[in-house]
Amino acid sequence: MDQLQHAKIIIRRITHSDIYKRSKHIALYLPADGEVDLSELLRQIQFHQKKCYLPVIISQQNGIIAFAPYEAHTLLKKNCFGIPEPVFLKKQLKSAKQIDLVLTPLVGFDEQGNRIGMGGGYYDRALQHLSTKTSDSLTAKPRPLKPKVLGIAHELQKVTQLQSQSWDIRLNAIVTEQRLTAFHNCFL
Repeated sequence: MDQLQHAKIIIRRITHSDIYKRSKHIALYLPADGEVDLSELLRQIQFHQKKCYLPVIISQQNGIIAFAPYEAHTLLKKNCFGIPEPVFLKKQLKSAKQIDLVLTPLVGFDEQGNRIGMGGGYYDRALQHLSTKTSDSLTAKPRPLKPKVLGIAHELQKVTQLQSQSWDIRLNAIVTEQRLTAFHNCFL
């Protein structure tokens, strides 16, 4: 099966999921380095009258991203990594807390919902409010409801187990060409 076919299947799984149907504000990415191409999903989000956002680097030095609105006519410019991102005004930016669903690309994932990204920690920092880890597990707070984080990958990117770090944000679910799997009793 080729990359284009995988992308079509993954997009179908996403758009048929309950979490997609309930979400009004959805962040995704433009593909780089073999990531699953969700370009068709950009069009479907707009067709379904939802708001679409793409990550934009706010500070490369501090590894900070926010999410800028994206529509078919939005101008794009390449960021410091050569990845196109929307041209934006600061007042248009949304934090992850303001997004219902974040679709994040992966380098690898495991069956516990751990993920490996490209190594910059941008998504982990943007989603740090979702962390339930504290020094005292008895006082751990429940995970906030927004956003839900869906990892997007090819099934061959699955590994047996990843070493999780204290700053790593776990996935609510993984979507591949073979499945949509929820983790941690997450209801999608």
